[in-house]
Amino acid sequence: MTSKFSKISKDLLITGLIIFAALNFRAVFSMTQTSHFVSMHIIYLLIAFVPFSILITSKLSEDFKKNLKANDIMAVVVIMYALAVVLYYTVLRYSVMTAIGIASVSLLFCTNIYLLPVAAVLNLASAFVPQLGCAAVVSIPAAICLSTVSFSYIFEKPKTVSEKKSKKSENSAPAPDYKKEKILFAISEIILFAALAITVYQRRYTLYGGNFKANIEYIIPLLIPAICFVIFAVLTIKNKKPFIGVIGYLTAIASMPVSQLCADYSIAATGTLTAFTLLLTLCDTKLPSGRIINGFYENTVAKISHKKEIDGE
Repeated sequence: MTSKFSKISKDLLITGLIIFAALNFRAVFSMTQTSHFVSMHIIYLLIAFVPFSILITSKLSEDFKKNLKANDIMAVVVIMYALAVVLYYTVLRYSVMTAIGIASVSLLFCTNIYLLPVAAVLNLASAFVPQLGCAAVVSIPAAICLSTVSFSYIFEKPKTVSEKKSKKSENSAPAPDYKKEKILFAISEIILFAALAITVYQRRYTLYGGNFKANIEYIIPLLIPAICFVIFAVLTIKNKKPFIGVIGYLTAIASMPVSQLCADYSIAATGTLTAFTLLLTLCDTKLPSGRIINGFYENTVAKISHKKEIDGE
């Protein structure tokens, strides 16, 4: 992540500033519609949109203007959903802005093993602080999913090689054991799952099946990331990858009712936005999920282009 920002192109920097400006303009406009806009809200805007804009920009391709990839399209979906739905004046709350900020910081930190414990503690704090609103509900499952997928490689079993090959590679560097990474990962996941348990316990009386119909407009688009998570989980098992990644996907899916079946529709809208943002981060080609979805996207584009060439002839 840090290496990408150190080499960030002028186009990405300008795009990030445009995204940040658009989000702020939309939010301020929505707040003026309710006649409740005060200077304090500017702080919440910065808390929300600085990390959110950085997160989206960090996931864009360097050549996104010339060659769109799956992650670029997902970034557009996230931005459009935020502008059209979550930042609409009937949905926007200070708690929504705080949740967006905390979820964005968590997703930024969850791909760095040394920042992962910080993200875990931040999410644990959100579970205990009522002033942070729905942050814990939407942020913790996303953090668990991304972290387990990002660091599933540390649990991969070393590939067995023949005795002949092993003799040739005697002088080669030994395979890393990832002991330090495993310790940091285990501590972080214990904290995150504890925070999730606390959050679910605190909201056990706020969940009601009758809210399904009331929040249907947020639940329907949520099916897109949910289906993608199921596909990722199935392919993880099929490709015999570490099961820890499957746990992350299933946690994200199983936690969706906590945001979608509550009475506060702003939480439901924020939950859907966070799920799309999580899907955006999973589109990173450095991750197994990113390679899957980008491979599918590139194959689809190639088939469409080939069909057009044939039809053109």
